[in-house]
Amino acid sequence: MAFSLRRNFSWTIGGNLGYTACQWGMMVALAQLGNPEMVGQYALGLALTAPVVLFLNLQLRMVQATDAQRSYRFADYLGLRLLMALLSLLVIAGLTLILGYDPATAAVVLLVGLAKAFEAVSDVYYGLFQQRERMDLVSKSLVLRGTGTLLLFVICLFVTGSVIWASAAQALFWLISLAFYDVKNGNLLARTAPEPFGAKPGFASVRLWSLARLALPMGIASLLTNLNFNVPRYFIEQQLSVAELGIYAALAYLWLANQTIINALGQTASSRLAAYYQSNRSHYKKLLLKLAALGAGLGAFGVLCVWLFGEWFLRFSYGPEYAAHNDVLLVLMIGSGLSNLSSIFWYGATAARLFKAQVPLFALMTVVVTVVSWMLIPVQGIMGAAVAMTASYAFLTLATFGLNLYALGKGGRNDESATIASAS
Repeated sequence: MAFSLRRNFSWTIGGNLGYTACQWGMMVALAQLGNPEMVGQYALGLALTAPVVLFLNLQLRMVQATDAQRSYRFADYLGLRLLMALLSLLVIAGLTLILGYDPATAAVVLLVGLAKAFEAVSDVYYGLFQQRERMDLVSKSLVLRGTGTLLLFVICLFVTGSVIWASAAQALFWLISLAFYDVKNGNLLARTAPEPFGAKPGFASVRLWSLARLALPMGIASLLTNLNFNVPRYFIEQQLSVAELGIYAALAYLWLANQTIINALGQTASSRLAAYYQSNRSHYKKLLLKLAALGAGLGAFGVLCVWLFGEWFLRFSYGPEYAAHNDVLLVLMIGSGLSNLSSIFWYGATAARLFKAQVPLFALMTVVVTVVSWMLIPVQGIMGAAVAMTASYAFLTLATFGLNLYALGKGGRNDESATIASAS
């Protein structure tokens, strides 16, 4: 049985906040029990693996959650995701060999990639729960995965002093939560839904190929988004140091505080937005504007908190070496506030099934962050990276707002999967 929008949001915000707090706790543990170099190794693992995994994920969760016409079966989404997760591991292993990292860094990268592959499979189950408006199942999974991982991560880091063993613990627990919670609840939902469906993966080549073609623009947009987030990190590693990368990564992780709530709003409302776009554009516009107003208010609140308490917070959480860069955190939080708006407008465009139109916008966004990073990081250090991020999201906010104006002015059904759905 689907829950109300308010109840789903309550579950989602609780789960996302709990999970993000646990992820942040892992960064704090690395900073307190390790050193900036260890934080940098872990951040490099995330920076290298995330673009690969996100691209090959093809944003299937959002494609599934906004599939108001039920054009594809869950078996299709699961089958395609399993194949893409395997491919992502092969690509990450190849990149690790090509880039020639030292053995310790290579081990961290591979273990983070393995954890991300398990997370990708969980994510397609989250798409099923989201489509059925059962965000309680997603939230419980996130809290379970977050708390269990944090506990094992800290224990392994404390006992061994090694980020390698801590990363191995993360991958192990993500596999456990996938197998014993997500798969179990997916199977239960498949049996008890009003229209029961199969929960086993499907590998019909015609259906998988058509679904992959539909979702490919979303995968490209997701890759570009992650590159945008990581391009400044690549410049920092090459032109500054791994230690500077560790400091920047710890500061930038607080960007997720705003994004956690915004993603909760968007994930909760995406299926409803998709239904409204198909049936009642006035309701679609009204809900989208409410979400945007909440996002703007949250961003302003975050900037105010950092301005008043940022230095104290950094000193308490990470230490004096990080607190010296409170000005960088303030600029990052301004960028995070802008990303709130761009994320809401992206959810609106995705609910309108405007997949292909997103690619050039995200490509231009990546150009902006690359050019500004190239110009400023050698001169201003990690402050240049913060300015680059903020500039790129200022551009994306305007671009995605325009995309929603286009969606509202477009008549008739706007489902890019309309001509593909019936293959068996």
